[in-house]
Amino acid sequence: MSPRLALLGVVIVAVAGCASAGSGRASAPSAGADGPVDSAAEQRAIAAASLPECPQVDASAAGATGAADRLPAITLDCLGAGPPVTLSGLPAVAGRPVVINAWASWCTPCADEMPRFVRAVEAYAGRVDVLGIDILDDRVAALGWGREIGVNFPSLYDHDGVVRTRLPIPGPPVTFFVSGDGRLVHTEFGGIDSDAELAGLISQHLGVSQ
Repeated sequence: MSPRLALLGVVIVAVAGCASAGSGRASAPSAGADGPVDSAAEQRAIAAASLPECPQVDASAAGATGAADRLPAITLDCLGAGPPVTLSGLPAVAGRPVVINAWASWCTPCADEMPRFVRAVEAYAGRVDVLGIDILDDRVAALGWGREIGVNFPSLYDHDGVVRTRLPIPGPPVTFFVSGDGRLVHTEFGGIDSDAELAGLISQHLGVSQ
């Protein structure tokens, strides 16, 4: 099977997962998502989106990365400006809990829940970090989508869905709750329906109250 057909099969599975994750419709990524994107167009989209830079991560600072309750040592490019990020080193950046949301611009439930993460960035500033992972997506489309919604936290870019080989992401949205000492303490499948639900999950699994 050619790489192009293989990727198409993954996209079909992801779309099915997104459709089952919420009541909204999901549509496939835009044409051209599996081909190269003009670098000038990417740079213009990055500048227009004005996402916060991805954090500097020292992967060597993370311990027990092979454990089942730890983030995998997968390195992904930043969707916007900033360096590539190794997931296993994320909690070592500031010793704070991290909420990681896997999303895509073509996923309707992702659009429904994203404003709740945008508000959580302000509500938990300095206490809980928020990070996105844009998967199986067109980079320019994802950046434009983020700009329209007002995304105010950094996201990683996983064009090929590599992270799905190490984390349970049947289709976006999926949200991971990671403690300050680097333990993956909870995985929430499907959309989060309200600010109160997100606050409850953060309180229950990360021990941080709003």
